[in-house]
Amino acid sequence: MSHFYGVVNGQSRTDGTRRGSQRSGLATTAASWDGAIKVDLSYDEKAGRNRYTVRMTQWGGSSNHEQLIDTGIVGQPSEAARAARLLDKLLHNKVALTLVGLDPELDTLIEERMKHGPALV
Repeated sequence: MSHFYGVVNGQSRTDGTRRGSQRSGLATTAASWDGAIKVDLSYDEKAGRNRYTVRMTQWGGSSNHEQLIDTGIVGQPSEAARAARLLDKLLHNKVALTLVGLDPELDTLIEERMKHGPALV
């Protein structure tokens, strides 16, 4: 029996599948002209837990730059989800607005959260 199982669908009539063991893990890449998202599943023997890593990367050979999106334990809220919920609470209490101007990346995040409302995480 497989420890990890992956499914991909697209233009084919049938879904493609892959299996992974605790030893091999499972790695996937989904790409567009603008870049790719890589998801890796692995088993952490010390913790006895399944872990995931999500990265955004270039596609088509333009660069080797990768950006870590999230990492965590499968089945538990991620750091990104916890941060988003905290930011939503801060925005609700108007505290986050006092942070505007401290960091351009944080400014963008606050602006997006205010524009689109709280996350569904």
